[in-house]
Amino acid sequence: MIHKVNLASGATQRLCEGYAPSWSAKGDKIALLRDKGDLYVVPASGGNAEKLAEGRVWTDDSRLAWSPDGRYVAFQKVAQWAATGPRTGSWLFCGDVYLAEPASGEVRRLTRFKEVFPNDWYQLNPRVYGWTPDGKNVVIACPEVGEYPAGVVGIDVTGGEATLLLERTSFVCLSPDGKRLVGAVYRKDPPRSRDFEEFIVEGILADRHVRTIAPADRIWRLTVSWPQRLAVGAGRTGAGRQSGYKLTLFHLDGGTQRILTKGDVYEAAPACSPDGSLVAFYRHANGQSHLYVMRPDGTQSRLVASSQE
Repeated sequence: MIHKVNLASGATQRLCEGYAPSWSAKGDKIALLRDKGDLYVVPASGGNAEKLAEGRVWTDDSRLAWSPDGRYVAFQKVAQWAATGPRTGSWLFCGDVYLAEPASGEVRRLTRFKEVFPNDWYQLNPRVYGWTPDGKNVVIACPEVGEYPAGVVGIDVTGGEATLLLERTSFVCLSPDGKRLVGAVYRKDPPRSRDFEEFIVEGILADRHVRTIAPADRIWRLTVSWPQRLAVGAGRTGAGRQSGYKLTLFHLDGGTQRILTKGDVYEAAPACSPDGSLVAFYRHANGQSHLYVMRPDGTQSRLVASSQE
């Protein structure tokens, strides 16, 4: 169930059934998922939800990304849930990037990875993270495939051409002006080994310069307060049913980090407010979900709403 919460009063408004909500830039519409990954759009004020795409839209480590003008929603659609090739039985999320236009109901495919990588397509998980400010490119992150390195790629929305923006970077957060990003980098030594180290980095897209901020540990999602130059990352702890999530604060300029939560409960999906003054996150424990907000430096954490749904 999706609710809208007034942070000042604590009042909540029930909007509709669904999960993985994403506000449009103008704040008038919300994209969301239902059932087995069906894509819907609903007015932010409430009302009927309109179905745009059916089935297998994936947002675990990807996003429903609105274009700057609110015309399109970019998303990842999974080709199949389980591999049938070299990794039969593995849960893979290979798929492509699509655009949906709520006004017309049109949905079109931007990428065709299976045709480009016929032997390695089952490894692809093209995570959608946002748009360039001019609205001409969807920004995605792809894993290492064959001889191609992992990296952040811009996909032209008119023809689908791909431009490499930064190598070996994933789980990214773009600055509002589109000139910088913060992301996680996995460095292998040697390059083809299974052993790797993880770092939080800041990249400047104009010259592809990447600066290491600090070591990291299994970061799954990032949000950045650009005015305060602070990043908060959700990282996995443990494995399987014993896994949890912890929140870690990274100072982009000082290179220091501080663990904000213990990771003994599910604490994830940090999201920064548009003005960079607050970070929202949710905590799930004992069958109940809680929505919190805090300052980007981890102080003044407060409970906003709770739900057993």
